[in-house]
Amino acid sequence: MPVSSIAEKLKKTYADRSYKHTEMITHKGTPIAFAMDDRRRLFYAVLDLNDTEGNKEEFDVAYWPENPSELQFPNEIEQVGFSITGATRMPVVKLDTRQEVADPTTLFPEEVDPFLSSTARLTADAPFKVFSDNQHIFVFRQAIANNHLDTVYKLSSGGASGDLTRSDLQQSNGNNVPVVDSTLLCDRFVLSGKRLQPNREVRYQRSRHKTNPASQTDSLGSKDMEGNPFFEPTQELAFIRNLNNGGFTVLQLPTQVQGIKRWQFFAHNSATERIDAFNVEVAEDGLFNIQGTQLYTSPDPLYRNAVLEREPGSDPFTGAALIPVSQSSNHAETALAFDGATNYVEVSLAQPWQPTKFTVEAWVRAAQENLPQGTGLFSSSNTEGTNSIQIETDGSGNYQVNFQGGNLTIGKTLSEWQYLAIAYDGKTLKGFLDGTEVFSQDQDLSSQFTHFRIGANRGGNQLFEGKIDEVRVWDFDRTGYDITSQRFLRLIGNEAGLVGYWRFDEGTGSTVFDQTDNRVVGK
Repeated sequence: MPVSSIAEKLKKTYADRSYKHTEMITHKGTPIAFAMDDRRRLFYAVLDLNDTEGNKEEFDVAYWPENPSELQFPNEIEQVGFSITGATRMPVVKLDTRQEVADPTTLFPEEVDPFLSSTARLTADAPFKVFSDNQHIFVFRQAIANNHLDTVYKLSSGGASGDLTRSDLQQSNGNNVPVVDSTLLCDRFVLSGKRLQPNREVRYQRSRHKTNPASQTDSLGSKDMEGNPFFEPTQELAFIRNLNNGGFTVLQLPTQVQGIKRWQFFAHNSATERIDAFNVEVAEDGLFNIQGTQLYTSPDPLYRNAVLEREPGSDPFTGAALIPVSQSSNHAETALAFDGATNYVEVSLAQPWQPTKFTVEAWVRAAQENLPQGTGLFSSSNTEGTNSIQIETDGSGNYQVNFQGGNLTIGKTLSEWQYLAIAYDGKTLKGFLDGTEVFSQDQDLSSQFTHFRIGANRGGNQLFEGKIDEVRVWDFDRTGYDITSQRFLRLIGNEAGLVGYWRFDEGTGSTVFDQTDNRVVGK
């Protein structure tokens, strides 16, 4: 038999459209193939070896469907970590038009454009990833950029629209706020026979919200009051940002804790040209628990390796109350050590910045408690005599903030880790030590931020001896609550108002990298 005949018998060709990006998985032993066409539609085909219809040949290729099916996406989207605010609904668009319909009940189902009326329209023309946990099939896809033709924008009412003529579009700094912008999207599907269906969920029938009922009489159900089923919204992982050309990968990892797994993401950030790694706990529902789970163990060190519980309770060995597992040690992170003689970090801004509001935060550990007067920890400028803000020592065993016209004491200089922060709201300058407000004084500041110095004063001649970590600069005045609650947390880098963020986790080399998209590198 000619080789070409064998090759033809082993090949299944789908020529119904032009395809470009492909993926394949096995789900509970069943192979499923996926592909994106040249119009950004996703299709799939299930290999059903149990199909007995027709005269099947001995080759598996005969058990693929005649034509692939288009993957149907939900018409709502929510941001991971913010589900309490509810999902954003896509606009309903009339078929063969781009006309948004205010009242969807005026259209028959076959008159609705399934692509433009669902989160499918948010799919970027880029490679995608598919994953199976043997319960659900996860489809991860890059979102379109905010200047795409199919972009939809947030409405002040909570919905979304692609109509730029509307007067109720949300705005930020004079720009319309897109629902997505080059972030990562995730959807879950279940395999029913040879069909993939979006995952369903239970909500309150009147409010259509998972946790907030419209009234005391609102009841939970799988459908709303009109009989429409509740489908799980598309999940936006907004912390994975600036994606380009599908430059990401994802997998699930086991942990040493029974029943707990974690998502591992690697993504190329096109703004910073770096690889961002994110490790997120798999939630009990199989999605994403960005807060993590607090575990509990025995108060007796003798039994800590034998006791690990998800909820508070009693130690089975001692009968005493379980204690939270500490997460404050054994981290694979580093701080930056300063010798007080030769080394400091200078961060050069592209343009001078003269904010009316700002916040500066950092973890600090002095090598000794009585550092010389004027020893600089942080300065907003590298020039003496400017209207800059400087965190320094006062020569009497204290940290202080120095500004044009005076000094304010923050707290004692200790040879242990302390969290220092200053915040200015345009009128009042506040200082915080380890999360506690230590001063609040009205000041007329005209501070200029040009070249940050970390570990040195403005003149670069009085250098800090000790360690500094987690330096954060914001363009607004942070509240005491925010400073206190987040001082032990590592930020992502895309938090609103974050101007610069240096974690000092490089470990080696002479460059410190800014974790924000501003890419303000320090040397």
